[in-house]
Amino acid sequence: PDTAGEMKVVDAVVEAMSRPFELTQLKVQIGVSVGVSIFPEHARDSSTLLRFADVAMYHAKRNKLHHAIYSPEIDPHTPRRLELISDLGQAVGEDQLLLHYQPKIRAEDGVLDSAEALVRWQHPVHGFITPDEFIPLCEISDIIRPLTLWVLRRALSDCARWQKSGHEFGVSVNVSVRNMLDSGFPGEVIELLSDFPMRRGALTLEITESALMEDPARVKLNIDKLHLAGVQISIDDFGTGYSSLSYLKHIPVQELKIDRGFVFDMLDDQNDEAIVRSTVDLAHSLGIRVTAEGVENPALMAQLRVIGCDFMQGYHIARPMPYEALRQWLDVQQGSVPGRSGGLAS
Repeated sequence: PDTAGEMKVVDAVVEAMSRPFELTQLKVQIGVSVGVSIFPEHARDSSTLLRFADVAMYHAKRNKLHHAIYSPEIDPHTPRRLELISDLGQAVGEDQLLLHYQPKIRAEDGVLDSAEALVRWQHPVHGFITPDEFIPLCEISDIIRPLTLWVLRRALSDCARWQKSGHEFGVSVNVSVRNMLDSGFPGEVIELLSDFPMRRGALTLEITESALMEDPARVKLNIDKLHLAGVQISIDDFGTGYSSLSYLKHIPVQELKIDRGFVFDMLDDQNDEAIVRSTVDLAHSLGIRVTAEGVENPALMAQLRVIGCDFMQGYHIARPMPYEALRQWLDVQQGSVPGRSGGLAS
């Protein structure tokens, strides 16, 4: 819908609410977040319009925006989303999900270092549901805990299987901010590790900068417990957040993963290359390893080696694949690099 008229009203409200005012001899300035729903495009009754405007307002607040217009994509309570939340709980309980693994290789020689576990969902009615659609649903519901534990159990089981067969690479699992704020989470991870015999340090948990900043003290306490148990900690999508880098001094982080948005255009954008190079230098000065995501061609691999990046991950190396396909990929890579547990040279 044409929202030019509505946006003029919103801009006027934001401007008026943002003006400083005097309060008991103090000058005060407040911020405002506005949610917008439009009749009749979004709804035809006042109660639904108000609910939709409320949804849009909270979306604006979460994303630090002055305003947001309602759309079903930002509404966690649409009929489809509510159905998927219900079905996802059943999918976890009945083992309907599966994991794909994306290899991560050492930059210096192409040898496989670890595999990132990525959850997939083939819905019995709706077909393939993308992680971008169902993972956010888990974040706003209580399903995130059982889903994360399901992924960890399956990933650790697969990792123990491939280590038993002679492949010494590890596995990484993405965890959410809600996991990292849960005081019981470290104990659950440690209990799972005791169920699957493997070398210390084989498990890496990938968290985002935003997760670190949600409640730094509580997150640090949980990370410290995990670190003592031999769990590696990786900061995923590094560089996309707006948090202070001071956490790198206080939290035991072993890896930074540079977001693919900086890596993909690195050869054509000097600013992106400068960011990647500076991140590598910063991390190495702190004794932290660096992985570049989004490696799509041999030229990127070559330049990342020059810069000194430690590990690489991307479609040029391998796409995410099921466990059996990963075993076949390993056999091919072992054949191309004799005596090594998988390798890719370019």
